[in-house]
Amino acid sequence: MRIISPLYISKKVLALSLIGFSILSPVNVLAVDQPVSAPITIPVPIPVSQAPEMVYPKNGQTLDLEGAYMFKVQPVASASGYLFGLFQDNVMVYENYRDAKQLSTNGEFTLSQSNPAHAKFKAGPVKVMIRAYVRNQWTDARTINIALKPRVSLPIPTPIPGISVNTDSVVVTLDRSNADAQSRLVFGPGFTIKSNGASGWAIKYSAPTSGQGFYESSGGIRPGSTNTIRTYINTNKSDGIYVGQATVQYFQDNKWQDGPSVKYTITLTDGNPTPTSVGIGTTAVPAVKQIKKPALPIWRRFFNRFFYR
Repeated sequence: MRIISPLYISKKVLALSLIGFSILSPVNVLAVDQPVSAPITIPVPIPVSQAPEMVYPKNGQTLDLEGAYMFKVQPVASASGYLFGLFQDNVMVYENYRDAKQLSTNGEFTLSQSNPAHAKFKAGPVKVMIRAYVRNQWTDARTINIALKPRVSLPIPTPIPGISVNTDSVVVTLDRSNADAQSRLVFGPGFTIKSNGASGWAIKYSAPTSGQGFYESSGGIRPGSTNTIRTYINTNKSDGIYVGQATVQYFQDNKWQDGPSVKYTITLTDGNPTPTSVGIGTTAVPAVKQIKKPALPIWRRFFNRFFYR
């Protein structure tokens, strides 16, 4: 039997201890070949999209106050809706989600005249803010400023009749001594007519008349040209004042139409500036004459003074 010395045993134990320590060491454990696993993916935060780009209206543009307000932005990737807000005087007047409980799905929004909120806007500046909703997050706001301006009220043009006149009243005094030798009519100044497109004209009296008024009664006329209408009176009438009125009719668009009216006042005299009658239409009414009493003889005045004092 071999006798093993304690020193030898100590060395063996020490060697085994060292070997065991090295086998169980964490360093050696990590050094042992292990199966290769798939790489671990760490989620990367997705940045919120930038503010939507405006298509219309442009910043600073003016819109019709009475018309529909229309807005549109460029599509934003992965956007599920668009928020439109309109502010005036720093107060939100309308927002599509707040007031209609819905977002725009295509980046377009119209506030029509039928929307009750349309009437809340007034002329002046309006701030518009638009955001897109992307993956449960809002983008930055696109802000533009527009102006609402009322429509210009143009006056409704007054139709111009086909005939116009240079006056609506004619007042003349005609002396029978100036009567035409053949017709025995006295002529005087009247008025001028001008065609604004009419091809014909005619005088229509407001009441039946004869022997006085306007001498020329009808005729043709070219657009832009003028005709003169004279006053007249027949000398077989009594001295006096004759008044009347006539409408100038005109032919245009294949029909006769009433144009302007003209009054006349004709005084017929025989050289005496004081008329002796007043005529209305064709009737002459004798004027009241002041009769001067003749002077009393001298003897009668003496007699009256002596006996009637």
